Amino acid sequence: MRFNHGKVGLNGESPSDNSTWDGLVPLPIEELLENIAETGFNDGRGGISPRDRKVIEAATRLLLTKEKIQNRALYRTLQRSIKALEEMLKKLCERICRLHEMIEELRPKVRSAEALIYTTAAVIYIAGDLVFSHQLILVNWGLGRSEPYVWIPLVVALGLTPVFGKLVYSRFIEARYYEDAEVQPGIVRWFFLISSILAVLAFLQFGFVRGIGYKFQLLATDQDIYEALYRAYPHMNTIAFIALAALFLVGGSVLLAVGFKELKKWSILRSLVRDLRKFEKRHAGMESHRDQLLEKSDALEYLNTVLNDPKSFDEIFESQSEIYCSLYAAEYGKGMKEMLMDTEGENSLDGKFHLIVSRALQQMAVNKTNIGRHQNDH
Repeated sequence: MRFNHGKVGLNGESPSDNSTWDGLVPLPIEELLENIAETGFNDGRGGISPRDRKVIEAATRLLLTKEKIQNRALYRTLQRSIKALEEMLKKLCERICRLHEMIEELRPKVRSAEALIYTTAAVIYIAGDLVFSHQLILVNWGLGRSEPYVWIPLVVALGLTPVFGKLVYSRFIEARYYEDAEVQPGIVRWFFLISSILAVLAFLQFGFVRGIGYKFQLLATDQDIYEALYRAYPHMNTIAFIALAALFLVGGSVLLAVGFKELKKWSILRSLVRDLRKFEKRHAGMESHRDQLLEKSDALEYLNTVLNDPKSFDEIFESQSEIYCSLYAAEYGKGMKEMLMDTEGENSLDGKFHLIVSRALQQMAVNKTNIGRHQNDH
């Protein structure tokens, strides 16, 4: 038995038939079955004879066949989507594993407290250098009476000399420094040795200056104390100022380089942790989506199994067609009753209504019996 997959007339004719359609417009099978109740009511309301049952059954069979084809195609599409999603999940898992390894490797090397201490100390060193430069330029060089735009750039430039020292240190010293090495290269060892000695000598000089100054304060003399200090120790303050400048330059440069390096490692660790959380969240979302696709795939696989089985398909077809036919018949009766009430009045309705409806239902039953005999003959 062949069916036209295009449009089907409500009386069973195809658009190529030469027979008349009694003014009826052919409808797609989906629209025919979706509006079966409305169609039945309108037919009864318009006084049209009940539609041939084979039209509804043919439309139901076509719809089930179409659904079987669509489900098979959708199942194959879901399988491809699940496979692609599995590949994406695999790559994402590998990336998450790499991030875990990088974080575990970097975490012991990140010293947040040291980064904070070194960077804060470097900022304080630079602030001290700015104060030192301010005193040098405004007091010693006598530029305090000049316009601010004259001495401010000089103070800032001289105060930020440790930034230049940090660049030199990073290029030549820090580049040769290895954290995990037990013995550092010679240039690194000599740099820190000389820097340590200079720092100690600088503090010793500061202590010497403070001690001599305190001594002269206790001496009773009519001479000016600063003049007496200069005469007794003419180079004492000069050496102290040189030591202070060297301390600001070397100390600020080293602390700035080390502090920024620690901050960089801390920032990289935070970025890795943030990326890890983002990828883990994406992984969880993709797993949830994959599980949903798997549920849909399992449901479609079961439905395809049912529809591909001839016995199950026939059972579903008979059940669905019976539902559509019963719905059409019920609504047809409601529409006819309303038509008779409008045309002949409620008093003469009962006898004619039941007679007409019973004949219509008998006609649909006869159509069903004829279809069954035709199928058995084939």
